[in-house]
Amino acid sequence: MNFISSYEETSSFKRVAYELINYQIKSKILLQVKTFLDMTQFPRGIAYMQSDDSIVVCRNNVKIANDLTVKACNPLKKYLIRGRISRKTEELMDTRFGYPFRVCVNKNSDCVVSDFANRTITVLDPKGRTRFCFKSSKDFPIRNRHSICCDPEGNIYIISKGKPNVCILESTGNVKDLFSCMDLCNESVFAAVFDSDGFLWTACLDGFIKIFKKV
Repeated sequence: MNFISSYEETSSFKRVAYELINYQIKSKILLQVKTFLDMTQFPRGIAYMQSDDSIVVCRNNVKIANDLTVKACNPLKKYLIRGRISRKTEELMDTRFGYPFRVCVNKNSDCVVSDFANRTITVLDPKGRTRFCFKSSKDFPIRNRHSICCDPEGNIYIISKGKPNVCILESTGNVKDLFSCMDLCNESVFAAVFDSDGFLWTACLDGFIKIFKKV
C-alpha cells in the first residue's frame, strides 16, 4: 500500500479558514457561546465518542512538554455532553500518560491516544481499559512529533518522520502495513484525519495541507 498526493494548496486553505471565521462571528449573534468546562489541567487532544455522546480529552499538568522523562501521571478523561447525568461529570480512564497529545476514536468506540513523551500509541476500550500499547521500535521509530487517525474500517494510522513513516495497525493491535510515503518523509505531520470518501488529510509543519489517497 502507498499514498498518492492528490492536492497541495495553501491559498485555498486560507480562504476556507477565513470563511469559517466569518461564520463563527455571525453565529455569536444568534447563539450563546460559553466555556464547557474550566479545566485545572491543560487540555490538548480532543475527540468525540458517538456511542455515549461524550468527549475525551488529553489533560496535562504542564503547558509545554519540556521534560520528556516525566513519569506517567497525566490522564485521559471523558466528559458526558448530554443526558440525565450532568455534562460536567467526568469519568477517569485507567491509563496514565507522560504527555498525551493526540486522541481519536475508531468505529468500535476505542480511544487511540498518542503519548508525546513516551512515543507510544495506546488503545483503550470504551470503559477506559487498555487494549494494547504500540511502542517506538527500530522497525518503526515514533518521533516525538507524530500524528494518529483512524480510517472508516477502524484501522489506526501512525504518521511519523523518516523512513518508513507510515504504520497501519489493525484494531486488534497487529501491524497491517508499514511503508514510506515519499511526500511526507521530511515532514512533521501535526494532525491527520480521513474524510468520508477515504482521503487522508494531513497538516504539515511547512504550512501545507496535503491530501492523499490509497493506491
